[in-house]
Amino acid sequence: MKKFPNNTKFKRPHKIKIIKGNKGIFLSRFSVGVRLKASRYLSYEQLETARRVITRLVKPKELKNKKNLTILKSTQQKFSRQTRRPRAKQKKFLYIRSNLCLPLTKKPLQVRMGKGKGSIDKWVFAANKSRVIFEMTRQRFKLRKVHRLLSVSRVKMPTKLKIIYHRLHTRRETNFVSKYI
Repeated sequence: MKKFPNNTKFKRPHKIKIIKGNKGIFLSRFSVGVRLKASRYLSYEQLETARRVITRLVKPKELKNKKNLTILKSTQQKFSRQTRRPRAKQKKFLYIRSNLCLPLTKKPLQVRMGKGKGSIDKWVFAANKSRVIFEMTRQRFKLRKVHRLLSVSRVKMPTKLKIIYHRLHTRRETNFVSKYI
């Protein structure tokens, strides 16, 4: 995700009013998503921290015992010498549906009124209520794990969020408790 767009129509446009609408309220690619409960300006830092939390929980934890780790690495090297196969690319499991397209300006401290608009302070995404921000796939994980990952990322966001599911995919899951839906 980029911090700011490559080119814009205006240097410092007016603020976009966040109004109700139906744009982006349904899941587009994957089966589980996170939806906003209130309209909000979302900055790059907020979206990036939520993404980092999810990816950190997905990565496997390293062994604490170094002796076991060296044994494990040596066996991995042994097997890698035997089979020289190209490694398959991992498919993406997280999709961020936001576009930082609105610059917010700010004047420096102790500057009098007038003399034009201030310089760009940060780029934000004007997200309206019930907009889907993150989507996750269920191909790599079970539905409970996806629910846990998204609920941990909810803490990092500035507004309340709701986890939504695609109804076709939740019917197929056999070990999923109905209290999560």
